[in-house]
Amino acid sequence: MLKNILHCIRNTIIDFFYPPYCPVCNKYIEDRNAILCSQCSEKIMAVERYPYNRPPLKEIWRLTKYKGGTREIIRDLKFNNKLDRIKVTNKILDKALQSDDDLQKFMKKIDIATFVPLHAKREKERGFNQVELIFKDWLAQQNISIELLIIRIRETEHLYDKNLE
Repeated sequence: MLKNILHCIRNTIIDFFYPPYCPVCNKYIEDRNAILCSQCSEKIMAVERYPYNRPPLKEIWRLTKYKGGTREIIRDLKFNNKLDRIKVTNKILDKALQSDDDLQKFMKKIDIATFVPLHAKREKERGFNQVELIFKDWLAQQNISIELLIIRIRETEHLYDKNLE
């Protein structure tokens, strides 16, 4: 009982000095474990799959709506060096996985994952590869190893300001 009281006092003090805010809209969050406010969570979360019959891929999964708030979280990580956003993306990935039985079945079939590496110059500028940071520990929790299987041989333009055309 004393342990519970001390835990409540500790959380109250932490919330007073460091209140939890939604990383997308900056709104106060009552539940410290929520990570996003309910409105942003509703806008972001959208597990969907699309057929993609171009070998070796058969389908593509979308776990969030990029323009619903995910974009701001990723940009904060990439360009504002807000590494705490990794915790946010991992919670979003956890929530997506928990919400969809087909995704859970799909993830159990995966043995290994890879990512497209940044060009050495860009990684030196940024100091990290955001995709590796976001997924490395999360995939390890799913018992999926992440390996560097692709080599980037040329520098390409930034894609963030490109459209589909």
